[in-house]
Amino acid sequence: MDRLVCGIRSDTLRERLLRTTELTLDKAINACKTAEMVEVQLKNMNEGSESVQNVDNVKVTENKRAPILNDCKFCGKSHTYGKSHCPAAEKQCNNCGKRGHFAHKMLSKE
Repeated sequence: MDRLVCGIRSDTLRERLLRTTELTLDKAINACKTAEMVEVQLKNMNEGSESVQNVDNVKVTENKRAPILNDCKFCGKSHTYGKSHCPAAEKQCNNCGKRGHFAHKMLSKE
């Protein structure tokens, strides 16, 4: 068991194994495997923190798209905000003859 412990490169792991009372081969192997996994996870975390730092440097751009209008008061459909996008903008109402709305969405009932 002493040869195994002395052959370990990590000073902290070697010290931890030397402090363990009733050290068995299974306990030593489990401790070594755990130490290796922790080392890999720390390496991955350090690589990930570089990515996080790079994300912090990215400028945030505002979304400059026009909002979508739900249930337009002129045509009753969903489309980009603005009368120019409305299908009823240049159409004539079948009910009153005025332009800019469909009959089922008349603003004033006569």
